[in-house]
Amino acid sequence: MISLYQLSIFIAVVDEGNFSAAAKKLHMTQPAISMQIKGLEDRYQTRLFERRGQRMVPTERAQALIAPARELLAVAAETEKAIAGPGSRELSGRLTLAVAVEGRMLPALLASFQRQHTAVSISATRQPEGEALGALRSGRADLALLGDAPTSKQFESIPLLEDELVPVVPTDHPWANADGGGSLRLGEIAMQLLVLPRAGSELRYAIEEALAERGLAREDLQPSLELDGMEDVALAVEAGAGLGFVSRSRVSTTAVAVVQPFGEGRAARPITIPLRAHLVRLRRASLSRVAAAFWHYSNAELELYSITRAVCSATARPSHFCTR
Repeated sequence: MISLYQLSIFIAVVDEGNFSAAAKKLHMTQPAISMQIKGLEDRYQTRLFERRGQRMVPTERAQALIAPARELLAVAAETEKAIAGPGSRELSGRLTLAVAVEGRMLPALLASFQRQHTAVSISATRQPEGEALGALRSGRADLALLGDAPTSKQFESIPLLEDELVPVVPTDHPWANADGGGSLRLGEIAMQLLVLPRAGSELRYAIEEALAERGLAREDLQPSLELDGMEDVALAVEAGAGLGFVSRSRVSTTAVAVVQPFGEGRAARPITIPLRAHLVRLRRASLSRVAAAFWHYSNAELELYSITRAVCSATARPSHFCTR
């Protein structure tokens, strides 16, 4: 999903003409700007800029994105003004989040929100899903970030992420081919050095379930390294620690290769594990001004994704920006 944060970086590069000037304008580092643009290019398999001397010039595909991007950013700014109300003071206070999912999406969303509201402080505490819901009920958390939306009607949720976990190896691994991906026999996974999320975590359970459905029992998995989060797993695999599972969106910014089983029957089914995230609130509770602003900001990100898909599907020319 392309975000308002990424669109603002894209437009800054368009307006300023290079990464360095865009970084100064946004009070970011040049590598951070480069990484965001490269992430967009890798995700949608298209070039956005071409270097001409000291300037970064938008490609034809990027030119088609400029007008819709400006319009969406303007709509987001007007939406914020409408929510805040006329003559409202600067948004300030504390936002408390109970987090029960892994992924890069939340830090990026929080950073984008806080960049616009510098007087807001944010506390995000990782905890099991049951505890996160308990924190909402007791008022210890303003909002929660969960994998699946709660079924109880006492909660309201916004879907923020649709991704998937895939098996990866270091790029110099024998299973990685020149195209950045390779194949394996499912039974060989158990004989590899495995890098997995810690036992008892929801990610670990999801991985074990997916492999068990394909005939690889939990007891056959003997990880050589167990880590707390998916980010740590990705970095460990990149460093050569073994085979692990990371989000597909993370693959484009990490030196790893996706591998998939081959053979016959259920053992040859591709290993893709759904990875979802929902922002959740207690329906009957009144949100603080800060929590309400973040809720609406997150909902605007979802609307941006929906509008972008609608705009692209309505154009005669197909766009990679609508493929995910």
